[in-house]
Order: sequence, then C-alpha cells, then structure tokens
Amino acid sequence: MNKIDNVYRYMCCLLFFVIVISQVIAQGNETGLKNDSITLENMFPTDREPEQFAQYPGGDVALLRFIKTNLNYPEQSRPFGTHGKVYVRFIVSENGDVKDPRIIRSPLDVYCNKEALRIIKIMPKWIPAKTNGANVPMKFVIPIEFIAPKKIK
Repeated sequence: MNKIDNVYRYMCCLLFFVIVISQVIAQGNETGLKNDSITLENMFPTDREPEQFAQYPGGDVALLRFIKTNLNYPEQSRPFGTHGKVYVRFIVSENGDVKDPRIIRSPLDVYCNKEALRIIKIMPKWIPAKTNGANVPMKFVIPIEFIAPKKIK
C-alpha cells in the first residue's frame, strides 16, 4: 500500500469514530446516559497504524457502558468537587490483554487517577489489532472524565 492509501484509511477510521461517538451521544440521551461521566473523544491509537485496529468487544458503545457502569467517583475527591479528564494510555497485546496502563495527563488528584487506572485494569480482553493477518500489539489513549456529583441540599 502506498502512503495515500494509508492516509485515506486513517481518515475513514477517524470519520467512523466520529459517527460512532455521535450515535453514542444520541443513544445516551434516550437511555439515560446523558451527562455521562466518561467520553470517547480523542480515543486514538498511538502506534504505527495496523491494518485492523484493536477493538473493545461489542464496540465503542459497549466500552462506554463498561466504563460508566464501573466508574466510581472517589469519596476523597467529593469535598473538593474535583472534575476533569484523566488520559490513560494502555497496550492491547497480541492476545487481547490490556497491559501497562499509565496516566499520561491528568489535572486531577491521585484518587481520580487511581480510579481511572482501576477501570482500565479490569477491562475484559479486547479483539487484538492485526497486520498481515497476524495479531500485533497496539497502544491506545482513552480520556476518562470525572464529574463531581451535585450536592444535595
């Protein structure tokens, strides 16, 4: 493949992610996921582009639901109303295991960072990336958003 084909494929993948994210937002408005505590914006592979990207089982909508279901706002952060995004990098290995999660950017406290890492560590196996028909490792970055719970008066 030439470079133009790779750029075209990459642009198609980005367009696909934008469409999926817009569908997730639309479905969220219908299913009570509005004001979700996570987003999939800026989810991108950070390695050289494989022929087939690694995928969460069930796709992006299932990943969004997994994170929403399992994410717990840290009790220690409640008094301060901490909110923002924690960017977590991890590797989907050749066999689909999620490995080496690391915080790459976070303006939040250590408790939110620990919770974001916990979520990534408990993820089920992914469908691995492929190049030339062989499974290959792939790096991902996912932003996990923490929104401070509203205080009840």
